[in-house]
Amino acid sequence: MATPINKISLGGLALRLVRKGLLHEDRAEKLQKSAAKERRSFFVEVLESKDVDSKELALQSSEEFGVPLLDINSIDVDNGPIKLLKDSLIEKHRILPIYKRGAKIFIAVSDPTNTPAFDEVKFHTGLGVETVLVEFQQLDKAIDQALEANDDTFEGLAGGDAWKTSTFPPRNPRTGGTSSRTSSKSTRRLSVLSTRFCSML
Repeated sequence: MATPINKISLGGLALRLVRKGLLHEDRAEKLQKSAAKERRSFFVEVLESKDVDSKELALQSSEEFGVPLLDINSIDVDNGPIKLLKDSLIEKHRILPIYKRGAKIFIAVSDPTNTPAFDEVKFHTGLGVETVLVEFQQLDKAIDQALEANDDTFEGLAGGDAWKTSTFPPRNPRTGGTSSRTSSKSTRRLSVLSTRFCSML
């Protein structure tokens, strides 16, 4: 049952989470104040508090900010244009380039409000930046996997152009598609949204 709102101090994602009954209003206000004090996003504050399941947080963030949600287990991140970004930049912001089309690069992020990261990507690549949202734990694992593959497999590849001819979404050879390790409602909804996103490209 949705939680009634008695105050006007909340907005954006905080307000959505309260209205969805995922956070109590007082708790949301406390997290919002803490985020402001620490100079970080409300998203990160909620994620680290573990007050909201990370999959549900990703779904609600996707709806709130209008960013497509992707099940990254359904694609082969090893074939992404990772060489367009320095490892240090990927590690700093925990983002992952997954596709390049024309003058645009698609970046997987867990925090859709991390605009400094998007600005840095645009500055370093000279490309327009499109973001797709990935649940935090999925993305964290995918980043480590992609960086390791980049070190082991693409070392010394002149130009780093192998990914340019790949189709999107590249299938994940380990799963053959969307991961089936979980069967929760959030995971099923995430897979549906991933299919919708992929059909847009």
